[in-house]
Amino acid sequence: MKISLLTFFLFCTTMTFAKDIKTVNIEDFGAVGDARTLNTQSIQVAIDHVATSGGGTVVVPKGNFVTGSIFLKDNIELKLEKGGILLGSTDFNHYKQGSHWYALILSLDAKNVRITGEGEINGQALDLVDDVMKKLRSGQIDKSNYNRNRPDESVRPQLIEFTNCTDVNIQDITLRDAAGWTQTYINCDSLLIKKIKVRCTKYWNNDGLDLVDCTNVIVEDCDIISEDDGICLKSHDSSRLCENILIKNCKVSSGSSAFKLGTASRGGFKNIKVDSLYIYDTYRSAIALMIVDGGFMENIEISNVDVKNTSGSFFINIGHRNQKAEVGKIDNIRLNNICMEVNLDGKNINHYQPNFHFPPLGERPGPHNPYPSTISGLPGHPIKNISFTNVSVKYFGGGKKQIAHIPIDSLFKVPYNEKKYPEFHMFGELPASAFFVRNVEGIQFKNMNISYVEPDYRPAFIFDRVTGLSINKLDVTNINHPPAIVLNKVQGERIINIKAPFKADSIKKQD
Repeated sequence: MKISLLTFFLFCTTMTFAKDIKTVNIEDFGAVGDARTLNTQSIQVAIDHVATSGGGTVVVPKGNFVTGSIFLKDNIELKLEKGGILLGSTDFNHYKQGSHWYALILSLDAKNVRITGEGEINGQALDLVDDVMKKLRSGQIDKSNYNRNRPDESVRPQLIEFTNCTDVNIQDITLRDAAGWTQTYINCDSLLIKKIKVRCTKYWNNDGLDLVDCTNVIVEDCDIISEDDGICLKSHDSSRLCENILIKNCKVSSGSSAFKLGTASRGGFKNIKVDSLYIYDTYRSAIALMIVDGGFMENIEISNVDVKNTSGSFFINIGHRNQKAEVGKIDNIRLNNICMEVNLDGKNINHYQPNFHFPPLGERPGPHNPYPSTISGLPGHPIKNISFTNVSVKYFGGGKKQIAHIPIDSLFKVPYNEKKYPEFHMFGELPASAFFVRNVEGIQFKNMNISYVEPDYRPAFIFDRVTGLSINKLDVTNINHPPAIVLNKVQGERIINIKAPFKADSIKKQD
């Protein structure tokens, strides 16, 4: 890994912010914290006043201050004191659009910008969406913004959107009840997000944190509960990438995937390090790494991860959704010291979507066997150089032939669905119970432990069209019958120290 913790520490300590030349209180500019008065103008005047003085701090004191969209400028710290709450207006007309979507707090092309303090930003999601729905029905909002039985993200304001900003610090605050994504940082450089709490589960697409084509980022000591993806890195611009990013000591619970790279992947992802992550109560994948729009992913290291109660485990995929671009690349992925417990369809998850069913009606799977971890390149476009070291996964198991059965001599029937939105269930039923691996060059498993709550009839591992497979010290328990490992069109394999429930026939090789 080219990037180190020391490098990140030096970056963090050298981030420069404007000297606190001036400190003002928004109440001195007419703001009223009664949860009724609209304070947009008062807050913006306070910000502009400090900005024209060269920079400083704008304080939100204890109280409930309703506001529409406000814009942060160079050298501004917005400080929310304990008990200080910014309440997003429940009138959609009070919001402005940033470079991407509408948001409550916006910043564009700014330097040295902070949002700090022990206070809260609350988007009042349900009441705001009710207003959006009224305006859709009355024609005030274009009805093309209504799809899948709900308003789309473009008309459901976020809490924060920063674009083209440098030297940004978001620290200690609580972000609650966004109507759409919680916070998005686009093309930002030198970004520190530390000790924030996210509680956004009231409406669809409540991503906890989205980083889009950002560089030199630290996300540390954050606590995120989100309806949609927890921590999600995207690349919207084919000429840009997410690079030099450290995510450390964070807790994530998600109604979708907890840690994800690449649902938008036009550019790239390089030098991403995740260290000490606790993932729990997650409906889809715990860890998802994807290139589907023609970009690239390289030098990714994920270590020291503890996962409790997730429906999906590892999902690593090359797709070809963007047919105008060349097929993308994934190279040099390392996953170390990971302990994971996988349940079936979010078993025991009960804190998402209190106001409507989850998932949407059109997305609910019928009866199916549990999904394994999946690593899938495309024919002629393999995933390269991936390793799993000191990894333990306890699957729910319980796969039954009566539900679905794909014979191991029919692996060609498993579809690629390369044009679809990438998700861990996108290939349908899979013939493996632990890992389904295909179109990979150079993959290593070292010191692996695979177990199941209930016995499963399927082989634990299936490798299809793989070269350079290495397995050293693998322990598999609670599968019904051999083989534990199937090799189909595999070359250059080295497999030693295998422990399975049956002494013979634990490996089957076919061409």
